[in-house]
Formats: sequence, structure tokens, C-alpha cells
Amino acid sequence: MIKKITAAMIALIMCAGLAACGNSEEEKEQESKTATTTTAADSAEDSVEDTDGGDDAVTTDGQDVTDDGNADDDSSGQSDVLTGEAAAGMNMRLVKEKNLIVLDNGDLEAQPTDEELEKAIEAALAQYEAAANKDLKAFMASLNLKAVEKPLIEMCKTTYAMEQEDIIAMMENGMPAQYQIVSDAADLLQNVGDQDVIEKMYEAGDNSDVSQLDKLIPQLIDSVTADSEVVKADIGSGTIFRADNAVEPLEERNDSTIYGVMVESCGKDGDDVFMNITISMLTENYEFALNQVEIWGVGGEYGAYILDTARNEKSEDLKGITAEDMYNKLQSGSSSEEVTAEDGE
Repeated sequence: MIKKITAAMIALIMCAGLAACGNSEEEKEQESKTATTTTAADSAEDSVEDTDGGDDAVTTDGQDVTDDGNADDDSSGQSDVLTGEAAAGMNMRLVKEKNLIVLDNGDLEAQPTDEELEKAIEAALAQYEAAANKDLKAFMASLNLKAVEKPLIEMCKTTYAMEQEDIIAMMENGMPAQYQIVSDAADLLQNVGDQDVIEKMYEAGDNSDVSQLDKLIPQLIDSVTADSEVVKADIGSGTIFRADNAVEPLEERNDSTIYGVMVESCGKDGDDVFMNITISMLTENYEFALNQVEIWGVGGEYGAYILDTARNEKSEDLKGITAEDMYNKLQSGSSSEEVTAEDGE
């Protein structure tokens, strides 16, 4: 799975020349929550370790609340729904008419509105269903990378202008949520975008011509389409659109489906919103989990980038439960087993 590009990596790889040098190297370690970059500047190597910043925080935007743990390990037989103990200390609210429970850890840069969460869920489900149907055109539309164009340009220019020690300090203190999310989009673009355009971006960095980004980043994004041979060959390597990923159809989703959203991070820039969330759904017979979902909502246009999914059979203790039941028991610190015992479901 593609790892995130940190702000420093974007500056070095896509904008280049952070420390007035033209060469850079990157080394990605295969860990779920930490990326380490090694860059060469004027023949001196600086090692920078960056922690993803929002992965330990928990946010929920849906009615059914699920664990963000090892979602692709279907052998555990464990329910994904959070127990009261796991939800303790969380900010939690119920959007009853939407069968939605929203959780966060109380340490967000910004709070997403119910409308923003609804649009985020819609964007993520559109991507999930496109992957399940192996519809590449719909899948690319669900990413809506065009929406992230302006934030990416701004981020590259900002990080390019920063001193290296300031970049390191920002990473050590945790990148802003907006940068975390835009970094994921940049990572995907680097993997499936037009390599000639990326080379021109390197050259622009070497020549300290950051103004070229206004032209080159839109060109890079425009190159990532369902008709691109690079996309057809490589889109599966870092997304859920791949043959070895069992993305099951959501045929049971209806008005009774319970949604849970855990908001791991959220940042805003004016009316634009950037979120890292985990979405869970309880249908009649299944628990679905959409883990590490990056959301960008820019100018009212939303895109999603899902990094992991899982589907498990619904445990007996969750059958018949309502969103209100779940909310009340989570709030009181009860386990899901107690929900069934007390309510006689």
C-alpha cells in the first residue's frame, strides 16, 4: 500500500530544492503509521522521521461505530463495533434521522458539520461501490483529484519556502490535518501520474521556478484518468481497486443501515474541509468497515481515498440493534453484549 508523502517529501520530490539543492532521495519504510525520508542536500544527508499525526486520534462520522484496528484480518471473528470502554472519553453525538453516530477524541483542529460528514460518507461509498463493481471510470470520478489541485499547489509552495528546520519541527509536532490529507493525494498522483510532468516538476525545483507548479500540477492531475495506461496498470497498488482486495457489494444497505464515523483528524481552510475518518456500517447481516478514508471537500466538491476495507458477518449480539440503542449503550459505557441483553433484541 502506498505510504503517505510528508510535507517535506512533497517539497523535496515534487517541488525540489528545499535546501537550495537539486537532488533528493526518498526511502519509505513499510509501516502503517510512520514514514521515514532520507534526503541528500549538498552531499550531506539528513534523516527525517515523520509520524502520521492523526492515526492515533479517533473520529467517527457514522451511526455504527467500528474499531479502526486490523480491518483486513477477517479471521478474528471479533465485532468491529466499539464497546463502551473503547468509546469512553470520546465526544459523541447521534444524528437520529440519519442513523448516524459520530465520535471524535476531542482534539481536532476543526469540527466537521453533519452536512460535511454526509457528503464524506457519500463520496466514500461511491468509491467503495465503484471498486466492488470494478468500474474504473466511476472509481476515478470518486477520487475527484481535481478538487485537491489548489490545496496541493498551495502546500507545495508553502513547504518550498520553509526552512528545513521548520519542516522538521512541523513534522515532529504533527502536520496540519489539511497537509496530511493532501499528502495522500500527492502520493497517489506520484504513483499514477504522467512521469514526464513529474520530471518537469523536478526541473522546476532544480531551477527554483516554483511558479511552474501553477501549470504543472494541473497537468499532472489531468493525466490521471480512467483512460491512462499508467492508471490501468497501477491504480490498484495503492487503492482498494485491486483484484486481490475482496470489496464486497453493499447490496443490503437501506434506510435501516447504521453508520458510525470516527473522525481521526479534521482541518478546515475557509469553507474547505479535510478529514481522515473511519466509517463503519451495520446492515442486516454484515459489518462493513472503511478504514483510513481520506476526504477532501473543496469548493463544495468532495473526493475520497479509501486505503483499507473489511466485511465480517454480523455477530449475534448486534442483530436487531438500533442506532439509538448503540448510542445509549456507548454513552453509558456498556458493551454490545449488554445492549442485546437489556433490550431483548
